[in-house]
Amino acid sequence: MTGQAVRYLLVGVSNTAITLVAYALLVAAGVPPVAASAVAFVAGAANGYRLNRTWTFRSDRRGAGQGARYLAVLTLGLGLNAIGVALAVHGAGL
Repeated sequence: MTGQAVRYLLVGVSNTAITLVAYALLVAAGVPPVAASAVAFVAGAANGYRLNRTWTFRSDRRGAGQGARYLAVLTLGLGLNAIGVALAVHGAGL
């Protein structure tokens, strides 16, 4: 594996850890599961954006275009994640 692939993998692991910990803490604090998953998802995604931009891919590019593309993909992922959690909690009773 190249160094960049290893960094990308580590960022993904850190995103997942941040998302899971945030979700667990929020649910334990009484936040409804779908809302907790949305907040946790955004926390993990923000971590991923920051680390991938500065560490994995080392981009110095600035501008609204890059952030807008990431936000578009993030919004789609957030919606799918919320639907999945709602189905798991309310539909399957998990």
